[in-house]
Amino acid sequence: MRFEFTMTFIVGLALASTGCPEKKEIVKKDRVIKRAGVIHAEEFYNQGVDALKAKDEDKALDLFKKAIAKNEKRSEPAPLTDAHYNMGAISLARGDLDGAELAFKIVLKQDPKHRDALLNLGVVLKEQKKYVEAIKHYRAALKTLPREPEIMNNLIVAYRLNKQYKEAEKTGYKLLARAPNNVEAYKNMTLIYYDQGKYEMAEFVCINAGKMLEEMRKKDSSVPEDAGIYNNMGMIYMGMKRYRDALTQFDRALKVDPKAIEALVNLGALAHRFRDYGKALAAYNKVLSLQPDHSLALLGRAYSVFGMGDAKKAVELFSKVLAGNPDDTDILFKMGEIFNKQLRDYTKALTYYKKYKKAMGRNLKKDDPVHNKIQTTKAKLEMSEQLRKEDEAENRRLEKEKEEKRRKALEDAKKAEEAGKKEGQKKLDDLIKVDESAPPEDEKKPDEKKPDEKKPDEKKPDEKETKAG
Repeated sequence: MRFEFTMTFIVGLALASTGCPEKKEIVKKDRVIKRAGVIHAEEFYNQGVDALKAKDEDKALDLFKKAIAKNEKRSEPAPLTDAHYNMGAISLARGDLDGAELAFKIVLKQDPKHRDALLNLGVVLKEQKKYVEAIKHYRAALKTLPREPEIMNNLIVAYRLNKQYKEAEKTGYKLLARAPNNVEAYKNMTLIYYDQGKYEMAEFVCINAGKMLEEMRKKDSSVPEDAGIYNNMGMIYMGMKRYRDALTQFDRALKVDPKAIEALVNLGALAHRFRDYGKALAAYNKVLSLQPDHSLALLGRAYSVFGMGDAKKAVELFSKVLAGNPDDTDILFKMGEIFNKQLRDYTKALTYYKKYKKAMGRNLKKDDPVHNKIQTTKAKLEMSEQLRKEDEAENRRLEKEKEEKRRKALEDAKKAEEAGKKEGQKKLDDLIKVDESAPPEDEKKPDEKKPDEKKPDEKKPDEKETKAG
Protein backbone atom coordinates (compact mmCIF):
# COMPACT_ATOMS: atom_id res chain seq x y z
CA MET A 1 0.00 0.00 0.00
CA ARG A 2 1.48 3.31 -0.95
CA PHE A 3 1.85 6.19 1.49
CA GLU A 4 -0.76 8.92 1.03
CA PHE A 5 0.04 12.59 1.41
CA THR A 6 -2.48 12.94 4.20
CA MET A 7 -1.53 12.21 7.77
CA THR A 8 -3.97 9.35 8.16
CA PHE A 9 -1.20 6.78 8.14
CA ILE A 10 1.13 8.56 10.49
CA VAL A 11 -1.63 9.24 12.99
CA GLY A 12 -2.51 5.57 13.09
CA LEU A 13 1.10 4.61 13.39
CA ALA A 14 1.76 7.08 16.16
CA LEU A 15 -1.20 5.94 18.18
CA ALA A 16 -0.59 2.26 17.69
CA SER A 17 3.07 2.39 18.57
CA THR A 18 3.01 4.86 21.41
CA GLY A 19 -0.07 3.47 23.06
CA CYS A 20 1.92 0.64 24.54
CA PRO A 21 2.19 0.96 28.32
CA GLU A 22 5.09 3.04 29.53
CA LYS A 23 8.39 1.30 29.45
CA LYS A 24 8.42 0.89 33.20
CA GLU A 25 5.74 -1.76 32.83
CA ILE A 26 8.17 -3.90 30.92
CA VAL A 27 11.58 -2.62 31.85
CA LYS A 28 12.49 -2.76 35.47
CA LYS A 29 14.00 0.66 36.04
CA ASP A 30 15.09 0.14 39.65
CA ARG A 31 18.45 -1.56 39.55
CA VAL A 32 19.31 -4.05 42.27
CA ILE A 33 22.09 -2.38 44.25
CA LYS A 34 23.70 -4.26 47.15
CA ARG A 35 26.82 -3.51 49.16
CA ALA A 36 29.33 -6.32 49.36
CA GLY A 37 32.13 -7.07 51.81
CA VAL A 38 35.28 -5.00 51.53
CA ILE A 39 37.65 -7.25 49.61
CA HIS A 40 39.35 -6.35 46.37
CA ALA A 41 36.82 -7.47 43.70
CA GLU A 42 33.91 -6.43 45.86
CA GLU A 43 35.48 -3.04 46.43
CA PHE A 44 35.45 -2.41 42.69
CA TYR A 45 31.81 -3.41 42.73
CA ASN A 46 31.01 -1.01 45.62
CA GLN A 47 32.70 1.84 43.77
CA GLY A 48 30.62 0.95 40.72
CA VAL A 49 27.46 1.19 42.83
CA ASP A 50 28.52 4.64 44.04
CA ALA A 51 29.16 5.74 40.45
CA LEU A 52 25.73 4.41 39.47
CA LYS A 53 24.11 6.42 42.27
CA ALA A 54 25.96 9.49 40.95
CA LYS A 55 24.53 8.69 37.48
CA ASP A 56 27.99 8.17 36.00
CA GLU A 57 27.14 5.08 33.97
CA ASP A 58 30.41 4.97 32.03
CA LYS A 59 32.44 4.85 35.23
CA ALA A 60 30.04 2.35 36.79
CA LEU A 61 30.27 0.05 33.78
CA ASP A 62 34.07 0.15 33.87
CA LEU A 63 34.18 -0.62 37.60
CA PHE A 64 31.73 -3.53 37.29
CA LYS A 65 33.92 -5.01 34.54
CA LYS A 66 36.99 -4.65 36.76
CA ALA A 67 35.16 -6.32 39.65
CA ILE A 68 34.18 -9.27 37.45
CA ALA A 69 37.70 -9.57 36.00
CA LYS A 70 39.28 -9.58 39.49
CA ASN A 71 36.73 -12.08 40.72
CA GLU A 72 37.43 -14.51 37.87
CA LYS A 73 41.13 -14.67 38.85
CA ARG A 74 40.27 -16.25 42.19
CA SER A 75 40.76 -19.96 42.66
CA GLU A 76 37.12 -20.18 43.80
CA PRO A 77 35.37 -17.11 42.35
CA ALA A 78 32.21 -15.98 44.11
CA PRO A 79 29.39 -14.99 41.76
CA LEU A 80 28.99 -11.25 41.35
CA THR A 81 25.41 -11.57 40.17
CA ASP A 82 24.46 -7.98 40.90
CA ALA A 83 27.43 -6.66 38.91
CA HIS A 84 26.28 -8.60 35.85
CA TYR A 85 22.70 -7.47 36.38
CA ASN A 86 23.63 -3.78 36.66
CA MET A 87 25.76 -4.08 33.51
CA GLY A 88 22.73 -5.56 31.75
CA ALA A 89 20.47 -2.76 32.99
CA ILE A 90 22.89 -0.09 31.78
CA SER A 91 23.23 -1.80 28.38
CA LEU A 92 19.44 -2.05 28.03
CA ALA A 93 18.98 1.63 28.85
CA ARG A 94 21.55 2.49 26.19
CA GLY A 95 19.95 0.31 23.54
CA ASP A 96 22.79 -2.25 23.54
CA LEU A 97 20.43 -5.21 23.30
CA ASP A 98 23.11 -7.82 22.61
CA GLY A 99 25.14 -6.70 25.64
CA ALA A 100 22.03 -6.67 27.82
CA GLU A 101 20.97 -10.13 26.65
CA LEU A 102 24.39 -11.60 27.47
CA ALA A 103 24.47 -10.01 30.93
CA PHE A 104 20.95 -11.15 31.91
CA LYS A 105 21.62 -14.70 30.73
CA ILE A 106 24.73 -14.83 32.95
CA VAL A 107 22.62 -13.60 35.87
CA LEU A 108 19.99 -16.28 35.29
CA LYS A 109 22.65 -18.95 35.00
CA GLN A 110 23.90 -17.93 38.45
CA ASP A 111 20.42 -17.33 39.87
CA PRO A 112 17.50 -18.86 37.84
CA LYS A 113 14.95 -17.10 40.09
CA HIS A 114 16.37 -13.60 39.67
CA ARG A 115 13.07 -11.77 39.10
CA ASP A 116 14.44 -8.60 37.52
CA ALA A 117 16.69 -10.51 35.13
CA LEU A 118 13.71 -12.66 34.10
CA LEU A 119 11.69 -9.53 33.41
CA ASN A 120 14.38 -7.70 31.50
CA LEU A 121 15.56 -10.61 29.38
CA GLY A 122 12.00 -10.75 28.06
CA VAL A 123 12.19 -7.00 27.42
CA VAL A 124 15.33 -7.50 25.33
CA LEU A 125 13.55 -10.14 23.23
CA LYS A 126 10.55 -7.84 22.84
CA GLU A 127 12.77 -4.92 21.74
CA GLN A 128 14.41 -7.26 19.20
CA LYS A 129 10.87 -7.99 17.95
CA LYS A 130 11.33 -11.65 18.81
CA TYR A 131 7.80 -11.87 20.16
CA VAL A 132 7.49 -15.67 19.95
CA GLU A 133 10.72 -16.07 21.93
CA ALA A 134 9.57 -13.47 24.44
CA ILE A 135 6.29 -15.37 24.96
CA LYS A 136 8.17 -18.63 25.43
CA HIS A 137 10.56 -16.96 27.90
CA TYR A 138 7.78 -15.40 30.02
CA ARG A 139 5.77 -18.61 30.15
CA ALA A 140 8.86 -20.43 31.40
CA ALA A 141 9.47 -17.60 33.90
CA LEU A 142 5.95 -18.07 35.31
CA LYS A 143 6.82 -21.69 36.05
CA THR A 144 9.80 -20.45 38.06
CA LEU A 145 7.87 -17.59 39.71
CA PRO A 146 4.15 -18.52 39.51
CA ARG A 147 1.58 -15.71 39.56
CA GLU A 148 4.22 -12.96 39.43
CA PRO A 149 2.12 -9.92 38.32
CA GLU A 150 4.82 -8.09 36.37
CA ILE A 151 5.80 -11.20 34.44
CA MET A 152 2.13 -11.80 33.62
CA ASN A 153 1.75 -8.19 32.45
CA ASN A 154 4.80 -8.54 30.23
CA LEU A 155 3.41 -11.77 28.82
CA ILE A 156 0.19 -9.91 27.94
CA VAL A 157 2.26 -7.28 26.08
CA ALA A 158 4.18 -9.96 24.15
CA TYR A 159 0.94 -11.71 23.17
CA ARG A 160 -0.60 -8.42 22.03
CA LEU A 161 2.41 -7.39 19.97
CA ASN A 162 2.31 -10.81 18.29
CA LYS A 163 -1.43 -10.21 17.62
CA GLN A 164 -2.44 -13.18 19.76
CA TYR A 165 -5.34 -11.23 21.22
CA LYS A 166 -7.28 -14.15 22.66
CA GLU A 167 -4.26 -15.39 24.63
CA ALA A 168 -3.49 -11.84 25.75
CA GLU A 169 -7.08 -11.28 26.92
CA LYS A 170 -7.18 -14.64 28.68
CA THR A 171 -3.93 -13.87 30.54
CA GLY A 172 -5.26 -10.44 31.47
CA TYR A 173 -8.42 -11.86 33.03
CA LYS A 174 -6.34 -14.39 34.98
CA LEU A 175 -4.20 -11.60 36.37
CA LEU A 176 -7.21 -9.43 37.31
CA ALA A 177 -8.85 -12.40 39.01
CA ARG A 178 -5.77 -12.69 41.25
CA ALA A 179 -5.07 -8.94 41.56
CA PRO A 180 -8.32 -6.99 40.91
CA ASN A 181 -6.64 -3.63 41.57
CA ASN A 182 -3.69 -4.10 39.22
CA VAL A 183 -3.66 -0.86 37.23
CA GLU A 184 -1.11 -2.12 34.73
CA ALA A 185 -3.33 -5.07 33.87
CA TYR A 186 -6.20 -2.68 33.11
CA LYS A 187 -3.93 -0.59 30.92
CA ASN A 188 -2.77 -3.64 28.99
CA MET A 189 -6.34 -4.86 28.58
CA THR A 190 -7.23 -1.40 27.26
CA LEU A 191 -4.69 -1.78 24.50
CA ILE A 192 -5.81 -5.29 23.59
CA TYR A 193 -9.28 -3.91 22.78
CA TYR A 194 -7.86 -0.76 21.18
CA ASP A 195 -5.69 -2.74 18.77
CA GLN A 196 -8.77 -4.67 17.65
CA GLY A 197 -10.79 -1.51 17.10
CA LYS A 198 -13.12 -2.27 20.02
CA TYR A 199 -13.07 1.32 21.20
CA GLU A 200 -16.12 1.26 23.48
CA MET A 201 -14.71 -1.71 25.42
CA ALA A 202 -11.28 -0.10 25.49
CA GLU A 203 -12.84 3.11 26.90
CA PHE A 204 -14.65 1.16 29.61
CA VAL A 205 -11.50 -0.67 30.73
CA CYS A 206 -9.38 2.50 30.59
CA ILE A 207 -11.89 4.32 32.81
CA ASN A 208 -11.59 1.46 35.31
CA ALA A 209 -7.80 1.81 35.22
CA GLY A 210 -8.20 5.46 36.16
CA LYS A 211 -10.60 4.59 38.98
CA MET A 212 -8.22 1.96 40.36
CA LEU A 213 -5.38 4.46 40.37
CA GLU A 214 -7.57 7.08 42.04
CA GLU A 215 -8.45 4.63 44.82
CA MET A 216 -4.76 3.84 45.31
CA ARG A 217 -3.92 7.54 45.55
CA LYS A 218 -6.60 8.05 48.19
CA LYS A 219 -4.98 5.39 50.32
CA ASP A 220 -1.44 6.48 49.56
CA SER A 221 -0.83 10.08 48.45
CA SER A 222 2.70 9.19 47.35
CA VAL A 223 1.31 7.14 44.45
CA PRO A 224 1.86 9.32 41.37
CA GLU A 225 -0.65 10.07 38.64
CA ASP A 226 -0.20 8.09 35.43
CA ALA A 227 0.12 10.07 32.20
CA GLY A 228 -0.19 6.79 30.28
CA ILE A 229 -3.85 6.38 31.24
CA TYR A 230 -4.73 9.82 29.81
CA ASN A 231 -2.67 9.11 26.70
CA ASN A 232 -4.47 5.80 26.16
CA MET A 233 -7.83 7.48 26.58
CA GLY A 234 -6.81 10.09 24.03
CA MET A 235 -5.91 7.34 21.58
CA ILE A 236 -9.28 5.71 22.09
CA TYR A 237 -11.10 8.99 21.39
CA MET A 238 -9.02 9.42 18.26
CA GLY A 239 -10.26 6.01 17.13
CA MET A 240 -13.81 7.11 17.90
CA LYS A 241 -13.24 10.38 15.97
CA ARG A 242 -13.90 12.39 19.13
CA TYR A 243 -10.96 14.66 18.40
CA ARG A 244 -11.75 17.42 20.87
CA ASP A 245 -11.97 14.87 23.71
CA ALA A 246 -8.72 13.31 22.49
CA LEU A 247 -6.97 16.68 22.64
CA THR A 248 -8.21 17.18 26.20
CA GLN A 249 -6.77 13.80 27.26
CA PHE A 250 -3.38 14.43 25.63
CA ASP A 251 -3.21 17.82 27.36
CA ARG A 252 -4.01 16.17 30.69
CA ALA A 253 -1.26 13.63 30.11
CA LEU A 254 1.23 16.44 29.49
CA LYS A 255 0.12 18.27 32.64
CA VAL A 256 0.97 15.14 34.62
CA ASP A 257 4.24 14.67 32.75
CA PRO A 258 5.39 17.48 30.40
CA LYS A 259 7.97 15.09 28.97
CA ALA A 260 5.51 12.31 28.15
CA ILE A 261 6.83 11.39 24.72
CA GLU A 262 3.81 9.28 23.74
CA ALA A 263 1.38 12.14 24.44
CA LEU A 264 3.59 14.64 22.58
CA VAL A 265 3.75 12.41 19.50
CA ASN A 266 -0.01 11.89 19.52
CA LEU A 267 -0.62 15.61 20.05
CA GLY A 268 1.56 16.30 17.01
CA ALA A 269 -0.33 13.73 14.95
CA LEU A 270 -3.67 15.23 15.98
CA ALA A 271 -2.53 18.77 15.09
CA HIS A 272 -1.30 17.47 11.74
CA ARG A 273 -4.66 15.86 11.00
CA PHE A 274 -6.21 19.33 11.17
CA ARG A 275 -3.34 20.88 9.20
CA ASP A 276 -2.04 22.88 12.14
CA TYR A 277 1.50 22.22 10.95
CA GLY A 278 3.10 24.78 13.25
CA LYS A 279 1.69 23.14 16.37
CA ALA A 280 2.53 19.68 15.05
CA LEU A 281 6.12 20.72 14.33
CA ALA A 282 6.49 22.20 17.82
CA ALA A 283 5.33 18.92 19.40
CA TYR A 284 7.68 16.79 17.27
CA ASN A 285 10.63 19.11 17.94
CA LYS A 286 10.03 18.79 21.68
CA VAL A 287 10.04 14.99 21.36
CA LEU A 288 13.31 15.15 19.44
CA SER A 289 14.85 17.39 22.09
CA LEU A 290 14.13 14.60 24.58
CA GLN A 291 14.88 11.66 22.27
CA PRO A 292 16.78 12.72 19.12
CA ASP A 293 16.37 9.39 17.33
CA HIS A 294 12.61 8.99 17.88
CA SER A 295 11.49 7.57 14.52
CA LEU A 296 7.88 8.78 14.60
CA ALA A 297 8.89 12.30 15.61
CA LEU A 298 11.48 12.41 12.81
CA LEU A 299 8.84 11.29 10.33
CA GLY A 300 6.21 13.66 11.72
CA ARG A 301 8.64 16.58 11.53
CA ALA A 302 9.31 15.86 7.86
CA TYR A 303 5.58 15.77 7.09
CA SER A 304 4.97 18.97 9.04
CA VAL A 305 7.65 20.85 7.11
CA PHE A 306 6.20 19.52 3.85
CA GLY A 307 2.74 20.64 4.95
CA MET A 308 4.15 24.13 5.56
CA GLY A 309 5.20 24.23 1.89
CA ASP A 310 8.98 23.74 2.16
CA ALA A 311 9.46 20.77 -0.19
CA LYS A 312 13.26 21.06 -0.34
CA LYS A 313 13.62 21.01 3.45
CA ALA A 314 11.12 18.14 3.65
CA VAL A 315 13.25 16.10 1.23
CA GLU A 316 16.25 16.68 3.50
CA LEU A 317 14.31 15.50 6.57
CA PHE A 318 12.78 12.49 4.80
CA SER A 319 16.29 11.51 3.70
CA LYS A 320 17.36 11.41 7.36
CA VAL A 321 14.50 9.03 8.14
CA LEU A 322 15.43 6.88 5.13
CA ALA A 323 19.03 6.69 6.37
CA GLY A 324 17.78 4.61 9.29
CA ASN A 325 15.43 2.51 7.17
CA PRO A 326 16.39 2.60 3.46
CA ASP A 327 13.59 0.21 2.45
CA ASP A 328 10.71 2.19 3.97
CA THR A 329 8.27 1.93 1.06
CA ASP A 330 6.00 4.72 2.28
CA ILE A 331 8.81 7.27 2.41
CA LEU A 332 10.30 6.07 -0.88
CA PHE A 333 6.96 6.63 -2.62
CA LYS A 334 6.53 9.98 -0.87
CA MET A 335 9.96 11.13 -2.04
CA GLY A 336 9.02 10.13 -5.59
CA GLU A 337 5.85 12.21 -5.35
CA ILE A 338 7.66 15.28 -4.02
CA PHE A 339 10.25 15.21 -6.79
CA ASN A 340 7.51 14.54 -9.34
CA LYS A 341 4.89 17.09 -8.30
CA GLN A 342 6.60 19.78 -6.25
CA LEU A 343 10.23 19.94 -7.39
CA ARG A 344 9.63 18.59 -10.93
CA ASP A 345 12.91 16.72 -10.92
CA TYR A 346 11.67 13.76 -12.95
CA THR A 347 14.99 11.93 -12.95
CA LYS A 348 15.04 11.74 -9.14
CA ALA A 349 11.31 10.99 -9.05
CA LEU A 350 11.92 7.94 -11.24
CA THR A 351 14.80 6.87 -9.01
CA TYR A 352 12.58 6.80 -5.91
CA TYR A 353 9.63 5.15 -7.67
CA LYS A 354 11.98 2.38 -8.79
CA LYS A 355 13.41 2.03 -5.27
CA TYR A 356 9.85 1.73 -3.96
CA LYS A 357 9.09 -0.95 -6.54
CA LYS A 358 12.22 -2.90 -5.60
CA ALA A 359 11.52 -2.61 -1.86
CA MET A 360 7.97 -3.89 -2.34
CA GLY A 361 9.30 -7.01 -4.04
CA ARG A 362 6.73 -9.78 -4.26
CA ASN A 363 4.22 -7.68 -2.34
CA LEU A 364 3.91 -5.30 -5.28
CA LYS A 365 0.44 -5.64 -6.81
CA LYS A 366 -0.40 -5.31 -10.49
CA ASP A 367 -2.71 -2.38 -9.78
CA ASP A 368 -0.17 -0.52 -7.61
CA PRO A 369 -0.17 3.17 -8.64
CA VAL A 370 3.62 3.12 -8.98
CA HIS A 371 3.36 1.40 -12.39
CA ASN A 372 1.41 4.32 -13.82
CA LYS A 373 3.62 6.81 -11.97
CA ILE A 374 6.74 5.41 -13.62
CA GLN A 375 5.17 5.58 -17.10
CA THR A 376 3.82 9.11 -16.73
CA THR A 377 7.06 10.32 -15.15
CA LYS A 378 9.07 8.83 -18.02
CA ALA A 379 6.78 10.65 -20.46
CA LYS A 380 7.26 13.89 -18.50
CA LEU A 381 11.01 13.35 -18.51
CA GLU A 382 11.06 12.79 -22.30
CA MET A 383 8.84 15.81 -22.84
CA SER A 384 10.96 17.98 -20.55
CA GLU A 385 14.08 16.77 -22.35
CA GLN A 386 12.54 17.65 -25.72
CA LEU A 387 11.47 21.04 -24.39
CA ARG A 388 14.95 21.55 -23.00
CA LYS A 389 16.49 20.84 -26.40
CA GLU A 390 14.00 23.14 -28.09
CA ASP A 391 14.71 25.85 -25.54
CA GLU A 392 18.43 25.43 -26.08
CA ALA A 393 17.95 25.65 -29.87
CA GLU A 394 15.78 28.76 -29.49
CA ASN A 395 18.30 30.30 -27.13
CA ARG A 396 21.06 29.61 -29.63
CA ARG A 397 18.96 31.19 -32.43
CA LEU A 398 18.21 34.25 -30.32
CA GLU A 399 21.84 34.55 -29.30
CA LYS A 400 22.92 34.26 -32.94
CA GLU A 401 20.34 36.87 -33.94
CA LYS A 402 21.49 39.11 -31.15
CA GLU A 403 25.11 38.64 -32.17
CA GLU A 404 24.22 39.42 -35.81
CA LYS A 405 22.46 42.62 -34.77
CA ARG A 406 25.42 43.57 -32.62
CA ARG A 407 27.84 42.90 -35.52
CA LYS A 408 25.70 44.92 -37.98
CA ALA A 409 25.42 47.77 -35.50
CA LEU A 410 29.20 47.82 -35.16
CA GLU A 411 29.64 47.78 -38.96
CA ASP A 412 27.10 50.61 -39.38
CA ALA A 413 28.82 52.60 -36.71
CA LYS A 414 32.17 52.03 -38.38
CA LYS A 415 30.81 53.05 -41.79
CA ALA A 416 29.19 56.14 -40.28
CA GLU A 417 32.44 56.99 -38.60
CA GLU A 418 34.38 56.57 -41.86
CA ALA A 419 31.78 58.62 -43.78
CA GLY A 420 32.01 61.33 -41.15
CA LYS A 421 35.75 61.36 -41.44
CA LYS A 422 35.58 61.67 -45.27
CA GLU A 423 33.05 64.52 -45.07
CA GLY A 424 35.14 66.29 -42.53
CA GLN A 425 38.24 65.87 -44.65
CA LYS A 426 36.40 67.25 -47.73
CA LYS A 427 35.28 70.32 -45.85
CA LEU A 428 38.78 70.84 -44.61
CA ASP A 429 40.16 70.48 -48.13
CA ASP A 430 37.63 72.98 -49.51
CA LEU A 431 38.52 75.51 -46.87
CA ILE A 432 42.18 75.09 -47.69
CA LYS A 433 41.52 75.64 -51.44
CA VAL A 434 39.52 78.82 -50.79
CA ASP A 435 42.21 80.03 -48.54
CA GLU A 436 44.93 79.39 -51.12
CA SER A 437 43.06 81.16 -54.02
CA ALA A 438 42.49 84.44 -52.11
CA PRO A 439 45.25 87.25 -52.74
CA PRO A 440 47.34 88.42 -49.89
CA GLU A 441 46.19 91.47 -47.95
CA ASP A 442 49.11 93.72 -49.04
CA GLU A 443 48.43 93.16 -52.75
CA LYS A 444 44.91 94.52 -52.67
CA LYS A 445 44.35 98.04 -54.54
CA PRO A 446 42.14 100.79 -53.22
CA ASP A 447 38.72 101.00 -54.79
CA GLU A 448 38.53 103.33 -57.82
CA LYS A 449 35.51 105.66 -58.30
CA LYS A 450 33.46 105.41 -61.41
CA PRO A 451 33.18 108.54 -63.59
CA ASP A 452 29.47 109.09 -63.23
CA GLU A 453 29.37 108.25 -59.60
CA LYS A 454 28.27 111.15 -57.43
CA LYS A 455 28.65 111.73 -53.84
CA PRO A 456 25.80 113.23 -51.86
CA ASP A 457 25.83 117.03 -51.31
CA GLU A 458 28.79 117.37 -53.61
CA LYS A 459 28.48 120.31 -56.14
CA LYS A 460 30.22 120.86 -59.42
CA PRO A 461 32.56 123.86 -59.51
CA ASP A 462 30.64 126.06 -62.16
CA GLU A 463 27.13 125.19 -61.01
CA LYS A 464 25.02 127.95 -59.36
CA GLU A 465 22.39 127.43 -56.83
CA THR A 466 18.93 128.28 -58.10
CA LYS A 467 16.50 129.57 -55.54
CA ALA A 468 12.80 130.05 -55.79
CA GLY A 469 11.47 133.52 -56.21
